[in-house]
Amino acid sequence: MSAPGVDVSILRVEGLAKSFDLTPSLLARLTGRGPLKVLKAVVDVGFSLVEGETLGLVGESGCGKSTVARMIVGLETPSAGRVLFRGHDLARAGERRRQWRQGGRIQMVFQDPFASLNPRWRVGRIVAEAFAATGQHLPTAEAEARVAALLEQVGMPADAIYRFPHEFSGGQRQRISIARALACEAKLLVCDEPTSALDVSVQAQILNLLKDLQTQHRLSYLLITHNLSVVRHMSRAIGVMYLGRLVELRDTRQLFENPQHPYTRLLMETVPRLHRRRRQAEVSPGELPDPIHPPPGCAFHPRCPLVNERCRQNLPESHAVPGGRVACHAVEEGRIP
Repeated sequence: MSAPGVDVSILRVEGLAKSFDLTPSLLARLTGRGPLKVLKAVVDVGFSLVEGETLGLVGESGCGKSTVARMIVGLETPSAGRVLFRGHDLARAGERRRQWRQGGRIQMVFQDPFASLNPRWRVGRIVAEAFAATGQHLPTAEAEARVAALLEQVGMPADAIYRFPHEFSGGQRQRISIARALACEAKLLVCDEPTSALDVSVQAQILNLLKDLQTQHRLSYLLITHNLSVVRHMSRAIGVMYLGRLVELRDTRQLFENPQHPYTRLLMETVPRLHRRRRQAEVSPGELPDPIHPPPGCAFHPRCPLVNERCRQNLPESHAVPGGRVACHAVEEGRIP
């Protein structure tokens, strides 16, 4: 699916897929201890991200959204599909490195900021490492001045340069990670649950910082989260993933006002509201099916109150709805109450 109303994008993902071979060793198979096992973590995912805007990806744990993020930044190799950054296929030999040299840089902001920062290095060295990575070999004094300016921009004290990551709180460490991304002059930040490990008050501060930086530097964000309130605050469009597939991709306002896919409606029921309108058909919460042996047809059909025989047998194709696209037989046939 592609984001609604997109003509020019900084990032375009087409038919992205990732499978993991979990098959036991040859010896175990020969002795009858294990059949072939293939986990399809991501299946035929596609979307576009407009430069200077934010696209959110949401879904339950294990739905594949973090795997999508890792493929975009190059930490995982796609089994199929393409990742196009400003029209250039990053899977082609040398293309990712070529884009990096030319200023087309993608950086990731991880869920755990402490694990992504070298505990043996002082903060100044951690941020300044980005200069060398981008080919900027600066004198020590100039590098320190630029690092101090970046840290100030993300709300960190000047003396942070000389301290170690363990001396800071989780929110401050996340600010250091963001400063490092700015030092790389990244154009796209892939944020994988960037606030889930932080206190609620600190979460708001980090999200507001990201929005301010987006305005100042025209940054683009792919925001991976399970928190619908976060993506509603941050994103222009939202993609909903279920068992490796993108089931709905809509404009944020229209998604929240009138969710189409039954799974999206289930997610919306988890958002606290003072005045909640009771839906005619309630979705059974249930659990995700076994991703190694997914159900035939629509993977959501064991939990869906609108299931029919077509849902059990045929995989739904995405089709246009107001504000985006959805993959659901019930929506296509007008069975959504």
